Amino acid sequence: MGTLVHELLERVDLKQDSIEFGSCESCPYVTENLVDEKTIIEAIRLVNQLLQSDLKKELLEAKHLYREVDFILKWKIEGEEESSEKIIFGQIDCLFQSQDGHWHIWDYKTGSLHQGQHEKLIRDYELQMTIYSLAVKQLFSTLPESVCLISIQESVEQIPVELTAEKIEEITARVNQSIQSVEKTVGV
Repeated sequence: MGTLVHELLERVDLKQDSIEFGSCESCPYVTENLVDEKTIIEAIRLVNQLLQSDLKKELLEAKHLYREVDFILKWKIEGEEESSEKIIFGQIDCLFQSQDGHWHIWDYKTGSLHQGQHEKLIRDYELQMTIYSLAVKQLFSTLPESVCLISIQESVEQIPVELTAEKIEEITARVNQSIQSVEKTVGV
């Protein structure tokens, strides 16, 4: 269902207050019969939750708005040769520039979230959000002003992910260790 919600959020006209079943007709998950009608109805409900939330206003007022942004992040491990540069690629759900010129990242989450699970959710996604932030820095020469998980369920909740310089350094070290471990395992 999450993939269908992402497909719909990529295509939806944010000036709308809601979408209907017909909005799904061009989504690959629907045209390829990968989801049933019940899943489509639930995905529409979740998208409508966002369209009727206060967060939509931020997107409508954005100076620049990009949805489902593919990126390639050049990754160099300190102390290694230039030629050993790695590539990390991914896709940012929502990247926008507010009127004050700052960049913001939103990552949509549709899984169930229980009371008091924000810290766990942040821990689960801080590596991903750091990679996204570094991709934005590579592109615009500045880290995003804010990075948020947007939980879309019965309501829409914005969950800030605080990425301090220390946290970015810690996660960079974890990524470096992972890359080196994989390279050692496969004999690169």
